[in-house]
Amino acid sequence: EIKVAIVGDTAVGKTSLLQQFYTGKFNFSQISTTAASYFKKTLEINGQLVKYQVWDTAGQERFRALSANYYRSSPYVIVVYDVTNQKSFEEVKNYWLNEVKTKGQQGVKIYLVGNKNDMVRTVPKDQALALAKQHTIKGFEVSAKTGAGVLDLFTAIGKDSQGVSKEVKKIDVIKDEIMAPIPQK
Repeated sequence: EIKVAIVGDTAVGKTSLLQQFYTGKFNFSQISTTAASYFKKTLEINGQLVKYQVWDTAGQERFRALSANYYRSSPYVIVVYDVTNQKSFEEVKNYWLNEVKTKGQQGVKIYLVGNKNDMVRTVPKDQALALAKQHTIKGFEVSAKTGAGVLDLFTAIGKDSQGVSKEVKKIDVIKDEIMAPIPQK
């Protein structure tokens, strides 16, 4: 089982990203996360089972110390920003990436994820790619609303966990399991 933590500022779509991965659905009335919760999901990638335990953390500044408890023990961390919100990208540059690198596990694999790519962006794609390259991490753009790119992101994490570099031929959902509910309105 691979442990993955999702971090980033409030309202960048961390919970929606996780819900899209877990259920394939988008909740239009999502409220801010104030406590951590996690989901389990099993995918079959090229004939091998990959079990994910994905932790959703609160993004508000007052909860940052609590979020650290989850990414410190996660070998895989998704750092999310909102492509329509330059401030969220600046926080990734100036806070989140350094925070995860210095307080996360040694050798932590970080995935820079621009969410809401179905909307009009204010963060240029080349800026995000340059940041990913500068930190030697993988960069992705997704839409938690439409689902675009979400499975690609988690497939990449699964491949990294197995050291697999070959082409993905087959992905099947084997088992979904929710361990703590995401707050609903």
